[in-house]
Amino acid sequence: MKKARVMYAVICEEWTEEDSRCPCYGLRYGTFTIHFISTDRRFVEHLAAILNRLQAGPEQALDMIEHLLP
Repeated sequence: MKKARVMYAVICEEWTEEDSRCPCYGLRYGTFTIHFISTDRRFVEHLAAILNRLQAGPEQALDMIEHLLP
């Protein structure tokens, strides 16, 4: 079985609001980055796996994320 090429990688950034801080996860695709998607790492990992399986480009990824998030 051929292994899928990893295009999207999960990144962790720190979200700061007032006096609180928490990790927030996004995606990186080459030099393209989608910041602060969710604080749920597993959700973003799952999203990355789907985008990689579909071999989605950055514009497609943005559209998908926009429709998935409340």
